[in-house]
Amino acid sequence: MSGGSPVPYHTSDLEVAVSTMREALRSHAERIATLELAVRAARGAVQSVDAPPASASSPSVLAATAFRPPALPNATLRLAGRVVIIVAGGFALRALTDSGMTSGWLGAALGLGYALAFLLAADRAAAKGGRVSASVHGASTLLLAFPLLDEAVVRLHLLGPTAAILATAGVTAAAFAVAVRHRLRLLAWLAASGAIVVALVLAFQTGQVLPTATFLLGLGGVCIWLEDRLDGGLRWAIAPVADLCVLILAIRSASPYAEEQPAVALGLVAMLPAVYLASFALRTLRLRRSAGAFEFAQAVGAIGVAAAGATAIAPHLPSAVNWLGAAAAACGVTAYAPALQGRCAPTPAAVFRFHTTLGLLLVTSGTALALSGPWVAAAWSVLAVASATLARRPGRKGMAVHAAVYAWGAALAGGLLALCAIALAAPANHGWPPQHAAPLVALAAAILSAGLLATAALEARAGRAARLSRLALLVVGAAGAAGVAVAALAPLAVRVLGAGASQQAVPPLRTLALAGCAVMLAWLGQREPLRDANWPAYAMLVLAGLEIVTDALPSGSPTALALAFAGYGAALLLVARLRRRLAARLSRDEQSHGGGLTSPRRAI
Repeated sequence: MSGGSPVPYHTSDLEVAVSTMREALRSHAERIATLELAVRAARGAVQSVDAPPASASSPSVLAATAFRPPALPNATLRLAGRVVIIVAGGFALRALTDSGMTSGWLGAALGLGYALAFLLAADRAAAKGGRVSASVHGASTLLLAFPLLDEAVVRLHLLGPTAAILATAGVTAAAFAVAVRHRLRLLAWLAASGAIVVALVLAFQTGQVLPTATFLLGLGGVCIWLEDRLDGGLRWAIAPVADLCVLILAIRSASPYAEEQPAVALGLVAMLPAVYLASFALRTLRLRRSAGAFEFAQAVGAIGVAAAGATAIAPHLPSAVNWLGAAAAACGVTAYAPALQGRCAPTPAAVFRFHTTLGLLLVTSGTALALSGPWVAAAWSVLAVASATLARRPGRKGMAVHAAVYAWGAALAGGLLALCAIALAAPANHGWPPQHAAPLVALAAAILSAGLLATAALEARAGRAARLSRLALLVVGAAGAAGVAVAALAPLAVRVLGAGASQQAVPPLRTLALAGCAVMLAWLGQREPLRDANWPAYAMLVLAGLEIVTDALPSGSPTALALAFAGYGAALLLVARLRRRLAARLSRDEQSHGGGLTSPRRAI
C-alpha cells in the first residue's frame, strides 16, 4: 500500500457506536417519561406531554390561585336572616309604642303576640323535621318575650311583679310544651335559663322575692317530671336557685322592715321540701325509678333550707314552727315505713338508702323544731335504740349508721359532750355544772345501742359503715362514761377535801377515769363482735398519759401523782394482759381451722 492511498473504514466499529448511542437515548427517554408522569400526578394535570406549558398570566392559572372565601351553608344564612328580620320587627313595634302611635297596653300585647307567633312557627318546623329551624324560631320567641315582660314592669309600669311572673310562667309553659312535644332539648334549656334570669332580675328590680321564689319552686317541680322526656339536666340548674330564693325569702320575712309576711314565707318554706320529696317518693315507689345523685343532693338541700328558714321565722311564729316540725317528724316516720317493709324496687339497696336518709333528715330536723333541748335528746336517744334494734334484722344493717347519728345527736343536744369537755379538759377549779338526766339518758342510749349492734349475726354481714357506726357508739359511750364519772366524783372530793384541794383531787380522778374506760374497752374487745373496741382503748390510754403530763405533774402533789401513776400503770398492765390473752385465743382458733390468712396480731 502506497503513502497516498486513503485509510480503510471499518464498518463494524461504526455499527457498535451507533447501537450504543441508541441504547443511551432510549434510557434517557424512559427516565424523562417517568419524571413527567410523576410531575403530572403531583399537579393533577391531565394534559398531554406535547401541550405547551401555560404561562403565569393565563386565565386557568389565575382562576386556580384566586382567593376563595369560606362557604357557609345556605340554611345557616337563611336562619340568621330570619332572626335579624324578627328582631327588626320587634324594634319596629317598640318604635310605634315609644312614638305614641299605639298605647302601652296595645304595644305590649302586639309585641307578646308577635313573639308567640314564632313559637307556633317553631312547632310547625319541628313537625316537618326541621329541628334546628324550630330551635331558632323558639329562641326568637324567648328573645322577644322575656325582655318585653321586664320592660312592662320597669319602664312601662303596665304590670306588677306578680303579673309579670305569671306572664313569664305562661311563656315558659308554652315553650316547654313545644320542647316536650318534639323533644327539643336546646329550646327547653333556653326557656328555663331565660325564665330564671327574668325572675331574678324582677326580684332585684322590684324588691319582691315571693313571686320569684314561688315561680322557681313550681318550675323546679315541673322539671322533675319532664326529665324523662327531655333528659337534659334541667333540674340540676333550677333546684339550687329555688332553694336559695326560698332561704332569702325566709330570712327577709324575719326582718321588721320586710314586705313579706312571716306566715306566707313559712308556708313557702314548708312547700319546698313537700314538692320535691313528694315527687321523689312518687317516682321511686309508684313509677319504680331509681334514686340518683340529684335526689340525694336536693333532699338534703331542701330539708336544710326548710330547717334554716323555719328557725329564722320561729321568733315570730313559734307555735306554727312547732307544728311544722311535728309534721316533718311524722313525714320522716312515713319515709322509714316503705323502706323497712321491702317495697323498694327495682333497686332495693339504693332506694332503701334514699328513703331511710329522708327519714333521718326529716325526723332529726322535725324533732329539733318541735321539741326543746332535753326533750330532743330524749327523742333521739329512743330513736338510736330503735335504729340499733332494726339493724339486727336481715337486710337492714344500714340502720346502724342511723343509730350512731341519733346517739351522737342525743349526746350533743343533751349536753353529754359538753359535760365530757368540762370534766376532762376544763381547769380543775372550774365550776361544775348541775347534774341533769339528759346526759345520763344519752349515755345509756349510746351504750345500749352499741350492745344491740354487738351480735354475731350482725358481725357476719356487717360492712364497713356498720362497723364504723358501732365504733362511733363505743367512742361516745366510753368518753361519756369517763366524763360522767369525773363530773360525779369531783364535786364530792371537793366537798370532802375542801375547796382548796380541788387542784389536787381532780387530775388523778381524770387519769383514773380514762384508764378505767381503757380497761373496760379492752375487756369488751375480747368478744368477737366488739373486736373494734381495742382501738378506742388505745386512744384512752394515750389520753390518760397526756392527762398525767399536762395536769397531774404541774399540780406537784405527791398524793395526786401517786394515784395517777398507780392507776395508769395498772391500766397498762391489764390492757397488755387482755391483749395477750386475745392473741393466744386467735392463734388457737387459727390452728383449729387449718390456718387462716389473718394473723392474730393484725386481727386486734
